[in-house]
Amino acid sequence: MYDYCSSQVDFHNLHHLACTEVRAANLIDCTFHLKSTLSFLESHQDCVKERAIKSVRIIAGVTKPVAQQAVDKVFNRCYEDLLPVRRRCFNKPDEELAYKEFLHFSKSKLS
Repeated sequence: MYDYCSSQVDFHNLHHLACTEVRAANLIDCTFHLKSTLSFLESHQDCVKERAIKSVRIIAGVTKPVAQQAVDKVFNRCYEDLLPVRRRCFNKPDEELAYKEFLHFSKSKLS
């Protein structure tokens, strides 16, 4: 939803869709990997790629190689884009801090 509201996202464009799915997996779906492995960054990136590829395949109805190519092309840029959360939330304190920042920044924009 954030991507659609903040950018001119065309969900029929595989690269736009792939970027949105990378960001969703990065910020929400794959945070548990950071708690459970020693090589957490590599494991987290693998999880994000897997989830994004699966989502692109399902949503766009394309083959795995096509989805993988789209995800690979946008991965580095979209993986580093943490807006609007501004952080990867690994635990409850991170989630609470992100929520407090959201309230702070949304109030300052309204003023």
